[in-house]
Amino acid sequence: MADIISCIIDTMQEKIAAVTPEIARDLEKHIRLQWGGEQAYIAKRCALVDSKKQTINNELCAGRSITQIEQLHGIPRRTIYNLINHKNKD
Repeated sequence: MADIISCIIDTMQEKIAAVTPEIARDLEKHIRLQWGGEQAYIAKRCALVDSKKQTINNELCAGRSITQIEQLHGIPRRTIYNLINHKNKD
């Protein structure tokens, strides 16, 4: 099994120039002290969720009701409300 912390730190160093080796070591130490040996949950934040959010937003802006969106796109009502509420928290 791959070490997720190493993967995240390496990716941060590749993508963010400000993440120096010293910062990377501090982050790794902090995260390992807090989470070492634990099972952590990593939530999916994928393009599919973003696509559904965009679809819902576009339809709401076009004046469609939740019922219409549900019927047009096959997105369950609860999912629509969850994505609307999640959007407002971002």
